[in-house]
Amino acid sequence: MRKGKLLYFSWIATCLFWLYITVSIINVYCSLDPIQGTIAKMEKSRNRIPVYTFYLKEYGSPFLNEGNGTLSLFKRVPELNTTVLFYIREADKARILKQEPVSSFGLNHYKLVDCYYFAVRPAWWHHLLIISGSLLLCCLNALTYALYKTKMSWRIFVASMLVFFLLMLL
Repeated sequence: MRKGKLLYFSWIATCLFWLYITVSIINVYCSLDPIQGTIAKMEKSRNRIPVYTFYLKEYGSPFLNEGNGTLSLFKRVPELNTTVLFYIREADKARILKQEPVSSFGLNHYKLVDCYYFAVRPAWWHHLLIISGSLLLCCLNALTYALYKTKMSWRIFVASMLVFFLLMLL
């Protein structure tokens, strides 16, 4: 086995993993269309991190602003009869005409937070897969650092640990 093969493999795998998360967030972010309207009715779920269902005077379908994680606790709740600007995916435009619930992004300027949660947590199995992949990369980078003792492998190991903890906490 060539010396350094594991080193380059771990660097490439880590970069590809981080690129997957970044590109999926950018993909969701670029596919959003703005919707503006006045809130007529607002319903809050009774979860620890609430899901807000709101209705606009201009549209008949309900819009969902899901609270998926810790960052959702910092969102401000819009009040009734206020004009809001938020975004929906292009694929969900047809659901408005059918009067079906539509997921909203960026209610009160938190578009990036919602895109992050949409990309990382679309389902519980997807989130577990991302966290386990991140843990696997942390172990691979720790092994790489233990074998080669380079500054770059140490930095990548520390960065992958930070990403793992952020994925777990958020």
